Amino acid sequence: MTESILLATNASNPEVVGAYSFTATDEDKAKQLPRPSGYRILCAIPDIEKEFEEGGLVKADITIRNEELLTTVLFVVDLGPDCYKDE
Repeated sequence: MTESILLATNASNPEVVGAYSFTATDEDKAKQLPRPSGYRILCAIPDIEKEFEEGGLVKADITIRNEELLTTVLFVVDLGPDCYKDE
């Protein structure tokens, strides 16, 4: 497996703006988050429990994926400079 991937800003005119390392610590991963531009919002999906609360049954991979994709709750990590500016 690859140790890291490069992050670019534009596919037609790639300009490398950083790299994401799969083996980085949590603190290093937090520094690798992109900065939202314009009116964009950077959101994070909450962690999904791997087991059901009662009984200790392990959830199937498809169940975990569905819970991640169908969640109605997101955490706002960062706002772009033009986000929610009423002028």
